[in-house]
Amino acid sequence: MIEYKFGIPVKLVDCDNQDIINETVQVAEAQRSLTTNPWSSDIQSTFKFDEYVNVVKDQCPLLNKHIYKNVHAYLNELAVDPPYTIVNMDESWYNFSQPGMWQEFHMHPESDISGIFYVTAPKDSGNIMFNPSSSAYNYHKLTHRAKNMQPNVWYEPQVGRMLLWPSYLEHMVVKNKSNAERISIAFNIKLIN
Repeated sequence: MIEYKFGIPVKLVDCDNQDIINETVQVAEAQRSLTTNPWSSDIQSTFKFDEYVNVVKDQCPLLNKHIYKNVHAYLNELAVDPPYTIVNMDESWYNFSQPGMWQEFHMHPESDISGIFYVTAPKDSGNIMFNPSSSAYNYHKLTHRAKNMQPNVWYEPQVGRMLLWPSYLEHMVVKNKSNAERISIAFNIKLIN
């Protein structure tokens, strides 16, 4: 299902395929020892600024297939012109969010489509929040008064849930207020015609 938030398409896919979820849980345990803190916030991640990381392509074949299938569906639903013949997952990594952890606003400027897949998702473990593509939208007195203004949009994590969005869309993850860890896999896609 594609939802248009701020006129921008965000695709939400809920997966109940237990084989995909089991695969991502098993790989998470192997990835845990590789975590660092590359962000300004305190989330633990296997993302590295200076080296290639593509855990989905390298270690999660079932999730890899699920992502590619849904990225192609997303592009078809959007009727993107010209049609892209090559969809390439450029990078993917695990994020481990302990209670109290959060992630600051950021975007993925060198990619075309970004996404997240939730491996574990305790209640109140941190919604993902998207801002409009123009930050001034939140503060300008004309749009602030509009009845249809959406200053930001939230999605609650759920096990097996995947979100896809244009990479330029600014997003953050709010504080994990649960007593348990949330695990997610983030990824970036590049399109080549």
